[in-house]
Amino acid sequence: IGLCLRMKAISSRKKNGGTINKKYKSSGGYRSSEIIDESVHPAFRSRISLYKVPPTGEITLEQFEEYATNRMIVLQEIAAAKSQGWDNEEVQHRLSSVIEKYLPLAQHGENHLETVKRDVYGHWALKLAFSVKQDQEWFIRQEEGLLKYRLDESNLKDALKSIELNYPTLSIPHFNNIENDLKNLTNKSNVTHKDFYIVPFEDCLDLVARRR
Repeated sequence: IGLCLRMKAISSRKKNGGTINKKYKSSGGYRSSEIIDESVHPAFRSRISLYKVPPTGEITLEQFEEYATNRMIVLQEIAAAKSQGWDNEEVQHRLSSVIEKYLPLAQHGENHLETVKRDVYGHWALKLAFSVKQDQEWFIRQEEGLLKYRLDESNLKDALKSIELNYPTLSIPHFNNIENDLKNLTNKSNVTHKDFYIVPFEDCLDLVARRR
């Protein structure tokens, strides 16, 4: 992994001592290089990301290694949490502490863009490091765990919108027809139609496989 990270970082080039970005076109691809405000780049648009667009800025070798190493620490902790019982309160407390230390996401303020950049660059750095097919499954599983943790810790409706997953909630009549089943499924008595989303079958195959 270290070798992959170094090869990628060394391949980056500095131009005019500034941060160079390529402006993203909605039709796909990039046009001529120019310095732009990274806050408007698609890769950094939302606080919680699905990493559909790679970042195009240039960072130092030290930053590259730091972002990748910090994210790797978090992913290893997620793997440990899964093996020890994801819903265990002590496990979740330890996981929360590790994520807050190594991969925080600021809600607002001047640190917001910086933490999002660290998150995005770290993801793509490790995606390169885990480019070998037999390693990809582990990486994807832990990234899924990180996304699940972040969604659990966020306002779900706002988070889904931020990553452009605009699934509709259940209608009131639909909810009323299956209310008892949903309460039994969730073991909660105070749920409403706003707590459930209509998701296409092909988008939730993982839940279907686990009969959830």
